[in-house]
Amino acid sequence: MTRSAAIVGAGVGGLATAVGLTRNAWEVTVFERWDRTAGTGTGFGMWPPALRALDDLGVGETLRKEAQPQQDGVFRRPDGSVIATLDVDRLRRRAGEGVYLVSRPALLELLLAELPAGVVRFGEPVTRLDDLTTSYDVVVGADGLWSTTRAELLGDRHVPRYAGATVWR
Repeated sequence: MTRSAAIVGAGVGGLATAVGLTRNAWEVTVFERWDRTAGTGTGFGMWPPALRALDDLGVGETLRKEAQPQQDGVFRRPDGSVIATLDVDRLRRRAGEGVYLVSRPALLELLLAELPAGVVRFGEPVTRLDDLTTSYDVVVGADGLWSTTRAELLGDRHVPRYAGATVWR
């Protein structure tokens, strides 16, 4: 029996979900409103648990080859005082490996390369979930911070809101 999934959003979460489901014999369609993957974006520090998740998806070794190993580092306040240090050797001893640095576009391309052609439908926004729930066994909302999926399911009471603090992530 073939199981089918629609994934709304071709970001890291959506593509990783698509890879995992595809490798487990699901028929997957990813709907992405943009006409291509992001060409710019943040960098990720892929810590050992994230690397193990990528190993489960079959892309961990490729990431390790293409990414840059994190070096020791220090986070400082504007006055120079230390907030935290990153001791990569200590991390390797505790977790078995270090951190790898990769840009979001590179990670997206790595995940996209694992999917069969035609799985991701670029330039196809989803405006109504009802259009998907009648055709797929499962619908996954992975459409980001301003998710239309969440808004349709939960209404406007569950939108992101400023909490009075700014963080570096």
